[in-house]
Amino acid sequence: LNEDQKLHIKPEKKISNVFLKQSSSIGFEGLKINEEDKSTFKSLTSQKFTLDFNEMEKWRFKAREVLIEDNVWFSEKLFLTNDPFNKPQLIIENIGFKTINEEGEILIKTKWSSIILDDLVKIPTGPRRIKIDEQNNFKWGLGYDDQSKDGLFITRNLDPIIYKKDTKVNLQKEFFIQRILSGKTKSFSKKDESIYADKVEQDIKLLDFLGINADINSKFIGLDFESNISLNSLDLDKFKKAISAQSELSKTIYEEKKINEEKKTKISLFGTYREKVWNGSLGEKEILSAYGAKLEKNNNWIANDVFNSSSIAILYGDYESQTRLDSNQIINRNRLNLYLERNITYPIWTRNLKQSFIDKKVIYSPLIVPEGLNLIINSKLDFYRYEDNNYQNLFTIKGGPELTIGDFNRGFLDYTKISFLPKTVIASGNSPFAFDQSVDNHGIEFNIKQQLIGPLAIEFSTEYSLDINSPKYEEFFNTIYEISWNRRAYNLSAYYNSETKTGGLTFKINNFNFDGYGTKF
Repeated sequence: LNEDQKLHIKPEKKISNVFLKQSSSIGFEGLKINEEDKSTFKSLTSQKFTLDFNEMEKWRFKAREVLIEDNVWFSEKLFLTNDPFNKPQLIIENIGFKTINEEGEILIKTKWSSIILDDLVKIPTGPRRIKIDEQNNFKWGLGYDDQSKDGLFITRNLDPIIYKKDTKVNLQKEFFIQRILSGKTKSFSKKDESIYADKVEQDIKLLDFLGINADINSKFIGLDFESNISLNSLDLDKFKKAISAQSELSKTIYEEKKINEEKKTKISLFGTYREKVWNGSLGEKEILSAYGAKLEKNNNWIANDVFNSSSIAILYGDYESQTRLDSNQIINRNRLNLYLERNITYPIWTRNLKQSFIDKKVIYSPLIVPEGLNLIINSKLDFYRYEDNNYQNLFTIKGGPELTIGDFNRGFLDYTKISFLPKTVIASGNSPFAFDQSVDNHGIEFNIKQQLIGPLAIEFSTEYSLDINSPKYEEFFNTIYEISWNRRAYNLSAYYNSETKTGGLTFKINNFNFDGYGTKF
């Protein structure tokens, strides 16, 4: 090359201005712990394995050869990493990698993919078909749900069904292995009895071998439609006891986004069948059916370093659920709910950040930890009116300090986040239902997260009841334990809720934005 040609060659730019954009998650959701049998395998129930890839901001890649022909990119083996720095903490190995531009949308296909963590652990994820801007699932998963699926089951995710680009259906098949092997099910009441009657053991039919989940997203005439339908048996005789569904048809009627402010107003129609609701010391309650309309306005803004959010909404619907006084009795009532909510995070003390962007020395966190002391204040007004002249008026106020200290960058006890939030509810009236009856009106919420050593951290949150009318008076409840393995590029965590006997596993992949191209990894 002559000197003029050399001047036109751009050198590799050093990566700089790195910041966390968003996270994608892979998780086991809603694991339940069966108190009667605490063996490792049988203790996991109600488990679902999911993979959610958000839009990839900037990912680096490496391949021996990439062939480009007719707008198709192909490589026998290609490595991707979300980590801006070398040595990458996470790499995705792709065999038979192909990208296709379909009418402006990028589609990625691989014959086989694996996730490599810190050059030590390799997790196979199987063949992949990914649209850059949509959620995706592993093809296969394993779960355990003792209450509604009789134990161990296998899931298989089908390729999304897309109709005219505006409608997408994600289907997941379920194979109830333990139900098939035992030839029995204890997930349903007798044929002619109520959904809420006691579940009994009975022989299974061929269609009890299978279940299905469906997520439907669609846009038409300017409206957004979302629906989730789940069946834990395909036996039509059990249809009402096997199905649960939640649907919403909505329209955003106003939206505004600025640097320090977001506003959104949305109107929607909703419908649910057998939706489970957690209501504190009253436990898990089920809304048998509900349908109605909702108008909601949300604002988020920052002013003088104070974080603010507010919501105002009105809902009206027809609800069918268990009564407050008798869980075996089902009633149907119209309900009107007007609520106003206001949240403030006020910084009392903030430590000046040594740097604004992360660098390769930041290994345990995807961002620079904002050390400081904040005052958190949450307040909410709820007005409920029922067609039988019952009512509830609730004013909830919760507030207290939240302290964050440490950089989460050194090897031992370098990060602590702790909050202490007393709560009180001024309540009048009663609901005819159990699922929305005000309970646990006075208490203290407590949360602490602590780095132990290196990437290992633990988190503990609980609530202490000070309500003399609560079944949990002067007791800790809704206690959640979490242990996590924290890295710049990813996060592994497991949690357990001792109140609901539920737990879960989550794997998060952090996506970054940055300037520059970096060097070969």
